[in-house]
Amino acid sequence: MINETELIERLKEGDETAFKTIVEQWQDMVYNTILGIVQNETEAEDLAQDVFIKVFEKIGTFKGDAKFSTWLYRIATTTALDHLRSKKRKKRFGFLQSLSGGTGEEKEQIPDFHHPGVSLDNKERAAVLFKAIE
Repeated sequence: MINETELIERLKEGDETAFKTIVEQWQDMVYNTILGIVQNETEAEDLAQDVFIKVFEKIGTFKGDAKFSTWLYRIATTTALDHLRSKKRKKRFGFLQSLSGGTGEEKEQIPDFHHPGVSLDNKERAAVLFKAIE
């Protein structure tokens, strides 16, 4: 097992094996972080892929001042929050179009979502928490 510093240096050189190792090592943390924010499993999977693409493209900007996991967590969080902002803009635009008589987009129904890690007896409290976060 190679250490994290060596792995990052190899990734900076474009080593695809290093990239694969990083994805395998951090995919659960990235997915769970995003899932907690977007509350949609399919979107979380897509956004997690986007995060690792960004990591591959921007690894040269990683200075090592903070831990790699902190840097990666920040990219995941920012990606998820940007996605939510984009969805809200689309909803507002659709609402404004409907007010002006345009056809606009169909209003998106937000499905009931319960994080897979939440036990049955906590679902109700989790739903209230997610609503408050939204």
